[in-house]
Amino acid sequence: MNKYLEKYKEERESGSTEYESLGVAASFMAEGRTLDDLNIVYDFFQEDLMEGMEEYFPTRPRGVSSDEWKMREAGHKLSDFI
Repeated sequence: MNKYLEKYKEERESGSTEYESLGVAASFMAEGRTLDDLNIVYDFFQEDLMEGMEEYFPTRPRGVSSDEWKMREAGHKLSDFI
């Protein structure tokens, strides 16, 4: 595993936010590292951030109509209306 990605994960496990962890990892590679090193950490950061957003903005599963999804979000079950 990329040592900068390890630093990012270490920071996340210690309680830092996604942005703080990215900043720490980026500062470790600021001198003499390649864009590929940054891209590896940034890609992982994006995945980490999207997982965190699922809590606030859940995505509608495939095969579920928008009306059914709205009912679920409101706390209803489909059987409530049948």
